[in-house]
Amino acid sequence: MRNNIYIQEKLLAFIQKKTDVKDNELIQQWLEESEENVNLFLKLKKLYEEEDHPDYLPKNEIEDQWLKLEEGIEKKGVRSNRYKWLMGAAASVLILVAFSVFWRYGLPPEGPQKESMYQTNTGERKSVMLADGTLVWLNAGSKLVVSNDFGQEDRKVTLEGEAWFDVKKNAKKSFVVKAGDIKVKVYGTQFNINAYEWNPTISTSLEEGSISYSDGMSGELFIAPGEQVIFHKVERSTTLKRFNTMDHIAWKSNKLVLKGVPLSLAVRKIENFYGIQLHADSQLADGDLITMTIENDSPQEIVDLLNTITTNQFTMKNYSP
Repeated sequence: MRNNIYIQEKLLAFIQKKTDVKDNELIQQWLEESEENVNLFLKLKKLYEEEDHPDYLPKNEIEDQWLKLEEGIEKKGVRSNRYKWLMGAAASVLILVAFSVFWRYGLPPEGPQKESMYQTNTGERKSVMLADGTLVWLNAGSKLVVSNDFGQEDRKVTLEGEAWFDVKKNAKKSFVVKAGDIKVKVYGTQFNINAYEWNPTISTSLEEGSISYSDGMSGELFIAPGEQVIFHKVERSTTLKRFNTMDHIAWKSNKLVLKGVPLSLAVRKIENFYGIQLHADSQLADGDLITMTIENDSPQEIVDLLNTITTNQFTMKNYSP
């Protein structure tokens, strides 16, 4: 990698908000080169935040990260086209947000602040970093709205669709997610919320840390790691159960896991996953439960599979391979 030492120095200066416009442009170009560069930037930022001395980063740890980056690039080689768009989306979002986060966060606001909105189209997934350092992955067909007073008294966001959160710890300012009829409150943790408008449930799945859940009908419910709380929209009831972490965050790796899902809901999930529309020749029978894992499959392959395992015949719209 060219000019490693120079880039290291500029990244540290950028994290400390000591760079000028010209330096910012250089860093942006460097981040655009690869997802590995973005990941390295995040790792260096984490090292900086964990150190007691704000003007210092351990040289041995920095060099270790650079070596891992270079080794990773050599081992991975050329990646499949299926993942290139995901890397590009993640990198571009992090690039754009990084400059607003690390360069301007903490400065006095100038004039009325507007809400910030991040969203994905169907068939698209991307990552967003918020002004407090919280990392959010948005699943396909999702929208995240950040309140105009984010970070002042607390940190409020509104979610439509599905997102995975890695919340930056701050004991003084709670992080609150509003999703439909439910509200999740956290201080620093990793969790997933599935709150699509077309889904009959809203599920909140906790990987690590601690969160509280409320639906306005009962008291605050505290969730432990490995637990999933499900709000049933029609019945307006809540259930709590254990869950498989890898299944519920598989979408982050461009994978869709369906286990015993009613056919109509499975079709909706497949449409959202690929960004397509499916038409059935007859009414869908929700007595048919679909179990499958979609990974590296083309939309046409999945349509052919549905036509084989169900009594319906599906055709596909709005897809250009």
